[in-house]
Amino acid sequence: MNSALLLFILRLFLALILYVFLVLAFLTLWKDIRGAAVEPSSIPQAWLVLSENGEPVALQPETTIGRAADNSLHLKDETVSAYHARLSYQHGQWILEDAGSRNGTHVNGLTVDRAFVIADGDILEFGSVLVTFSMQKGLHMERPHSPG
Repeated sequence: MNSALLLFILRLFLALILYVFLVLAFLTLWKDIRGAAVEPSSIPQAWLVLSENGEPVALQPETTIGRAADNSLHLKDETVSAYHARLSYQHGQWILEDAGSRNGTHVNGLTVDRAFVIADGDILEFGSVLVTFSMQKGLHMERPHSPG
């Protein structure tokens, strides 16, 4: 075997190893990205209990709240902005964010000015509308009272 043929075979072998490495790296990244996506079935169900009627409203993985009809939760109250707030499930927690509302968003009397983690039983306030965040649906839910 001459040296040119041996060098050619070595180059082919190294190219094959490089392509196998790239394919394996791509597959690993693809699996990680697919695994990071939250399955809707793995999101725990949660509800907002409206103060006016005590009725629970089921949350979606991302729920928009406001006066505009295209929100997930449409609140017909003049103190609620058209696009008031957003509730979403991220990294194993329910997160509340104000969407630049005119009258503010509050959790247990605290102003929400950045992403805010909420917990079962928290009282949320959108303008003057009070709701209770609940991780359990049932008869035991009470109407929220204004934090005071």
